[in-house]
Amino acid sequence: MRALGLSIVLFSFGGMAFAQSCNSPEPGITVWPTDLSLVEDGASVVVRVSIDAPPAAGETVTINWASTDLTEATIFSAATLVFDETNWAFPQGLLILPGGSGDGNDGDVASSITPSAVVSGDPAYSGLTAPNINVTTRNRDGIATIQVDPASGLEFREDGLGAEIFISLGPDVVPTADVSVLFFVPPSYPVQLSLDGATQLPSVYVELTEANGYFKTIGVHPQNNGRRDGTRLFNVISTPSTSNDPAFNGIDPNDISGRTIDDGIPVTPGVTVWPTVLELVESQTASQVSVVLNAPPMPGETVQIDWSSSDTTEAAPSPSTIVFNRGNWDVPQLVYVLPGAAGDGNDGDVFFLIVSSAVVSGDPAYNGLAVPDVVVTTDNTDVAARVFAYPASGLVTSEDGSINTSFEVFASPSVSPLADVEVTYFTPTPSEVLLSLDGSTPAAEVTVMLTAANSYTATVTVHGQADNVADGDSIFGVLAYDPVSTDPFYNGTQAGYVSGINLDDQGPACVRGLFHAADQDESGTIGLAELLRLVQFYNSGGYGCLGGTEDGFGPGATDRLCCPHESDYSQGCPDWNIDLSELLRLIQFYNVDGYTACPDDATEDGYCPVLALEGES
Repeated sequence: MRALGLSIVLFSFGGMAFAQSCNSPEPGITVWPTDLSLVEDGASVVVRVSIDAPPAAGETVTINWASTDLTEATIFSAATLVFDETNWAFPQGLLILPGGSGDGNDGDVASSITPSAVVSGDPAYSGLTAPNINVTTRNRDGIATIQVDPASGLEFREDGLGAEIFISLGPDVVPTADVSVLFFVPPSYPVQLSLDGATQLPSVYVELTEANGYFKTIGVHPQNNGRRDGTRLFNVISTPSTSNDPAFNGIDPNDISGRTIDDGIPVTPGVTVWPTVLELVESQTASQVSVVLNAPPMPGETVQIDWSSSDTTEAAPSPSTIVFNRGNWDVPQLVYVLPGAAGDGNDGDVFFLIVSSAVVSGDPAYNGLAVPDVVVTTDNTDVAARVFAYPASGLVTSEDGSINTSFEVFASPSVSPLADVEVTYFTPTPSEVLLSLDGSTPAAEVTVMLTAANSYTATVTVHGQADNVADGDSIFGVLAYDPVSTDPFYNGTQAGYVSGINLDDQGPACVRGLFHAADQDESGTIGLAELLRLVQFYNSGGYGCLGGTEDGFGPGATDRLCCPHESDYSQGCPDWNIDLSELLRLIQFYNVDGYTACPDDATEDGYCPVLALEGES
């Protein structure tokens, strides 16, 4: 063994008291979104349900869900959700299917997906009630569209290759003039864009013309920021289109969403599938689902996962079987989901599942492990309308102001109003988001006027607000009062409302890696230079994130928008300072033959010292 100074050998710091402590999460149930806007015969929506803290050892948390009106909204997935110690931190999905048409012009119908009281042997959970899911089911109609394909499910490593995104017009309406759309990346997001293979830039201007067949390709390219910041979500934002053809002017195409993967790797056996919700377009290119293991299987063993479709007329997965081993466990494998062709009649938006089998493996930690299914919707280009807000869910803003979003408010193109229509939108949580209209000062309430002059269409911008509290990502809703108009058809009808999430500005979620942050060459041992680097942080009285350095950190740096150093654990509450006990822990690893990642609750920092067998040192 090696020694440094005090000849500190194996000793544990598990019983030491630290200056900072964490509050344990309180038992509770999170449901998002809680307000749904569905369309008869339209697309399904996935509602994510999670619990906020683990149940007591050996206990489960069971929530049963039911619809108050099966003709308007049904639960297509399992209606009973069960959480335990192993899966409590992972959201489970409720797939909500709208009712069908053919029941007459019954207008917009309100219903609910309601939960039972929690059934649990844990008294902290037993009897709790989750929020209701409020549903409004509407009819359908068709409009001109701009298609972005694929629009979701992109996944890159920071130093890896990007992807091509195809921008085209929907097949139902041919424009009478060119159509232009601007795509841009907010400053904090780890991707750049290119057009036709040109220079990578934060924004590209796409022009769809008769000469290019109303078709263009943009590239999305990951950027390495030199930080240990884990997995990061990104959005490429689209702005409303411009065109001299009024049918194509002001259309807001889908944004492009995905994530970039850093070097941090979880060590608990499991299977990560992303995304678990896909939206396809008939006759368009395939979307991809990324599948990767969370930890290597035992030496000599493999992990096999089979995939199938619940509706082969709509899409089929390829390949149908993927196999991981100890050599490729951390390399994502792609399952391509190719949508069915158009020409099968106006069958509306069709939902189905890409179904995964349980894992087959000789490693008992993996064998029989459940793998998430993928919920898929194949879209036609018809969209329901009267007084609508679109998109109605999935909006994203950020507390730091780098991400704002918008939604369109429009009257039905098939029922032109006979008079102006006034709709007032408001936010019940102004501490999270504010609203603006046509560049006005953001406020808790805005009034939209739909007139012939603006083609009965308006855009409301949603601005994320910082509350200076480390409260995580927060759900928000934007609600509407009933429209006011001298047109009796529109007066008093219910306007569409929207929901989304405001991203907290306290930095990214972090995952402990197989290799310690101090182990810069990822050798499984701590060298003298690596130890002295931590001594530098200890002597400086603090550290922060600093790109371009050997470890992504800098003594005295004040940037906190990365994951803390693994030596800064303080019982799970990093304070951006290395104290004596944390320094001594790394000296312990230096003095022995190495370290290894071990179960999260086995040691104070998630790593264990390694001793060579007798005669090997």
